Amino acid sequence: AIFQVEYLDRVIDDSPKTARAELAFLRTMLRDGLDEVRSFIAALRPPSVDLGLAQAITDAGAAFATRHGIAVEVSVEKIDQRVPRDAKAPILRIVQEALQNVRKHAAATRVQVNLAGEHLVISDNGRGFDVMRLASVRRNFGLQFMRERAELMGSSLQIESRQGGDAHPASHTGGSLMVTMA
Repeated sequence: AIFQVEYLDRVIDDSPKTARAELAFLRTMLRDGLDEVRSFIAALRPPSVDLGLAQAITDAGAAFATRHGIAVEVSVEKIDQRVPRDAKAPILRIVQEALQNVRKHAAATRVQVNLAGEHLVISDNGRGFDVMRLASVRRNFGLQFMRERAELMGSSLQIESRQGGDAHPASHTGGSLMVTMA
């Protein structure tokens, strides 16, 4: 933003048309930055799992869909009976991080969050990715944090995907993440 303002200061007198275009770009950049900061602040707040994990996941999915225009279908009705109280916040954080990964990387139009027995499955219809290549990247903090959260509560995290194809033929997804709730 500072560089944009400095550039505007240099061109405003000589090229008002260029200055207006740069102002529009700066406005968009600042709004996007503000949205991102608000998301970070919201993520730092304690999760609303006291109302129930199912409701918290449903609310997170709805907020994500509204904010990013990616449809989210949530079906986790009996999750509160299956997840101990101290594991509810980490599960919600895993769901939130998975949704952010879909937004950033998948180019998906639909996400599903489902409870299937003892597994929480988050899948999308995005472009998929190379899981082996991703595993070799050391600076993949989002996946690392999700895996650590799962392990801290005695669970495991499994990621499946195939670039350019379905990760899970039954659900026609580009990528899926499964948390096994031990």
